[in-house]
Parts: sequence; C-alpha cells; structure tokens
Amino acid sequence: MKSIVFHARKSQEEKTPMFTVRFGAEKDFEGGETLFCVVSKPHPGLEAYCKKTGNQITTDRLTCLGSEFKTGRREVITIPQEEKELREFLPRGTTRTLNFYADRAKKFFKLENPKVVIRGTRLTWEPRKFGAQASKTPVILVTRL
Repeated sequence: MKSIVFHARKSQEEKTPMFTVRFGAEKDFEGGETLFCVVSKPHPGLEAYCKKTGNQITTDRLTCLGSEFKTGRREVITIPQEEKELREFLPRGTTRTLNFYADRAKKFFKLENPKVVIRGTRLTWEPRKFGAQASKTPVILVTRL
C-alpha cells in the first residue's frame, strides 16, 4: 500500500508536531477511491513528541487497517460528513485538523471524492464498585471528508 505521512500540528501558530497522521491508498481496492487513515498520539511513556515512534505506530496500524477492513474482522461504522460524530472515536484534538491533512493526501493520491476509512476507538464505561472503568474497542469508521 502506498502511503504518505504527516507530522501534524494542532494550529498554524504551533511549530512542534503533536501527532502523526498516515494516509494510504491502494489502486486495486474498490476502484482506487478509498483512502485509509490512521492517527497516532504521542507515546504515553514519553513527555515530548517523537517522529520515530509516530512513524512506527502508524505504519503498523495502516497494515492492520487494510487487512481488517477487507476481511471485515472489526465493526464498521458509517458516519456522515460531520466533525461532531468523529470526535467520539478519535483522539482528542485530532478531528479538527484531519480535514486539512485529508485534503493534502487526496491531492497527493490524485483522488476526486474518496471514501475515507479511519481506525478509531470506541470507549465504553463499565461501572465498578468505586467509580467506572473504560474499555477500549478498535472500530473502523467510514466517511467522506
């Protein structure tokens, strides 16, 4: 799968990247109009952002995403083109900038109006004796940006 990576910033004023976004496209899959997207936040054990760690995490997630989407191993959720819906499944702060980088990836792969397949996480809260515990389930989101 051909891919492009962006070390993304939250705004134009910030110079330091905050997360890594990788887009991939396969010409053979569904007429070549599908764009795969994975997002990586900084490694939880590190205080600062690391491009090497972001590259490795997104490379691994992109290869898994392609095979999971084709085989249907994960739950697939279709979402309309609204930013509000994506916020429930993506890391905090990444949803707003995702449109900007998706447009750049669309131009790079020369796609007109691609379907975007994103790897996200569904949080479900389970009550415990003291408080609640979150369980994370990976899901696949399908939308058009």
